Amino acid sequence: MQFFISSAPQTYHIRSPQSEHVTTSPMVAASASQMTSNYPQPPRGKAQVKLQRIPPGTRWPQAKIDVIDSLSAFYVENYDPKVRENFERMLEGLHNYYSSLEQSNKLMHLENICIGDFGVAKYNGDGRWYRARVVKSEENDRIQIVFIDFGNIEIKDIHDFFPLDKLYTYLPAQAIACTLSEAFPRTPNDNDLLWPQDTIQIFTEAVTNSIVEVTFSKPEEGTEQWPLHFVIITVGNQTVTNLLNLKQRIEPKANRYIAEKLANSLNEQEYILFNVPIDDSDFN
Repeated sequence: MQFFISSAPQTYHIRSPQSEHVTTSPMVAASASQMTSNYPQPPRGKAQVKLQRIPPGTRWPQAKIDVIDSLSAFYVENYDPKVRENFERMLEGLHNYYSSLEQSNKLMHLENICIGDFGVAKYNGDGRWYRARVVKSEENDRIQIVFIDFGNIEIKDIHDFFPLDKLYTYLPAQAIACTLSEAFPRTPNDNDLLWPQDTIQIFTEAVTNSIVEVTFSKPEEGTEQWPLHFVIITVGNQTVTNLLNLKQRIEPKANRYIAEKLANSLNEQEYILFNVPIDDSDFN
């Protein structure tokens, strides 16, 4: 999508949990060698992870925003202690399981990889295993993936993407794609990016590295075609749109206006990238 995505993986200010057109043609990986069967067993086939749709009016008093494309496209994570405890327990189990497979030389890469497939891969930032999804193919048997619980993007060799065991599909994707409610750039760019880069940087500095409150806006007529969640972000005791250094850069607009301007920009690649459900079967 011209508004948000560059042709190369973006560099974000990101953390680890611990610390052009999309083709739908399948990319076929080379067959893996036959492996012996001892515990743990390597997963086979393709698993599905449900995606979340948060009910309007929901408020997350504790949330994190670390991966940001623009003020119209960023990821929110729920930092409620009970939610995080359950999530981190799953992550630890997943990491230990795949580390055991790796140490015993039983990893079997995912075969017949297609755009939109779920799997697991190591995140370069910390070398740990996480759930991921294929966004698009690259040259020389490489693929672009998004880590579905955080939003980080990386390019991987096709043989470094592995089947997701169904044991680790019981939680939906944790990264929720959002758009800042009633906020449109006062001076939109004429180039590929809707939001000026300096505005994105100010927003990033305001919301990252801290716990924020996120409220999912109530629906408005005319916003149905924009699938990302409209949210209000509160930093301290102030909404982010009222922060002095951002307020002068934001044009208050109804969400239906924003939806009308942006709805036609999303294609299949962006749905996959932002963990947006395409139909009811994808919902949690």
